[in-house]
Amino acid sequence: MINMEFSIYIKRDKEVSRKVIIAQKDNNDGYALILYQSNLEKSNNKFVAKYLPFSTINLENCKCYCNDIYGCLGLIYFRNEAFLILATQIENIGIVNCNCVYQIKKVTFISLNNDLYDYSLNKDNLNNKEVNHPCIELIQYLQRGSFYFSNNFDLTHSIQSKFNETENSLSYLETASNNFFWNKYILKEFLNFRKNLLDIEKEKLDKSGILLIAIQGFISINNVKTINDNYQICIISRLSCKNYNIRGIDNDGNTSDYIESEIIFSNDDCIFSFLQVRGSIPVFLKLSHEEQSQFKIELAQDIKSASTAFNRHFEKND
Repeated sequence: MINMEFSIYIKRDKEVSRKVIIAQKDNNDGYALILYQSNLEKSNNKFVAKYLPFSTINLENCKCYCNDIYGCLGLIYFRNEAFLILATQIENIGIVNCNCVYQIKKVTFISLNNDLYDYSLNKDNLNNKEVNHPCIELIQYLQRGSFYFSNNFDLTHSIQSKFNETENSLSYLETASNNFFWNKYILKEFLNFRKNLLDIEKEKLDKSGILLIAIQGFISINNVKTINDNYQICIISRLSCKNYNIRGIDNDGNTSDYIESEIIFSNDDCIFSFLQVRGSIPVFLKLSHEEQSQFKIELAQDIKSASTAFNRHFEKND
């Protein structure tokens, strides 16, 4: 079982103005992820990342925040600041295929540049300060209750696609589907950092659960008891992050509003999966506003010009 809780240590020293350390809570034998900006890199807003044994880190003059930190969703740059995105409140939805699934209820954005937003790590000091956070709209979006993750179960793939995988030894961070990996863009710097680690360090990083893969959609898990057996019915709806909020299709064959809905029915002996997909019509569309509350949909390209993207769509979903 993964120890899901993490502690955040924030340190100031002479070499760097601010250092953020993320370590597994109550695990002094584990590793820690360290992020800081060297004095030489301040002009271009670049940061240094290290993954070191926790026992080798000097925690003198560190301020520790130990409450309700469940992993990192990524890093985002906004108005010349870098914000680390942390999941700080989650709900256990249930267990699928012996793995826990969680709904993200609350996130916290802390700056790697300064301490202006450290108050969000302390529940006792929140008050109404969060309203003034520069990323408040993104915070509210991530807290809508439509994002889910699992530390050791790949929610981005259907059950059937998991059985079809040939590279079972690869990490879920390497095999996650780009179609449903919603935070891949903001997590990419950590994924690139992971590529340069030693194999043993990669394994420790993956097992720690510090880097989260989130899907957007809906998940419901229900257990059903009968006289002779116990069953589980699970519904997973995955909303694609490709071509989001745009009508029709793009050049890569991705349609808007593409949703993959999977019903999983299982007991101790077997597992069944039924998959349905829906999405916008796979042609290039243009939406024009003619009159108040009236819209007109037109083909943006002729059928011949759109055939390449059309064929790509069905090849990808074959």
